[in-house]
Amino acid sequence: MPTAPLRPCAASGCPTLVHHGRCPIHARQQEQYRGTAHQRGYTSRDWQPFRRRFLAALVEANVVPVCGAALPDGPRSRDSQCRDDGVFTYTSRDGSSLHLDHEPPLADWERRNPVIVCDVTRIQLLCAQCHQRKTAREGGGSQKISG
Repeated sequence: MPTAPLRPCAASGCPTLVHHGRCPIHARQQEQYRGTAHQRGYTSRDWQPFRRRFLAALVEANVVPVCGAALPDGPRSRDSQCRDDGVFTYTSRDGSSLHLDHEPPLADWERRNPVIVCDVTRIQLLCAQCHQRKTAREGGGSQKISG
């Protein structure tokens, strides 16, 4: 099975070669800055089952799980460059490799409410590249979350 070539860490100016994303040092720094996924409202108890239900709901609604997809009553954003370019981006048939993205982004107070975090009308699928672009445009999810 071929392996993708290593590339520089996503942190600006870091020469460390990685398979994807950030090197361990910069990944740790980013997590400290943004807070852990759990601190940002993505608990395994709620988020992982929701993710599976959301992907199943897309398929049931005859929506192809590609970058830019959302349920019929979901967000209609311009965050997917793939969709704008007419490209169907996915790396797994069921969409599980794509990121679930909130639109509009969650406010800090909303992150504490699993009902809001798991609201299907605010979720869209984005590939890693489109999600990274959106996060950077929004300030990198840069609000420090205390524990």
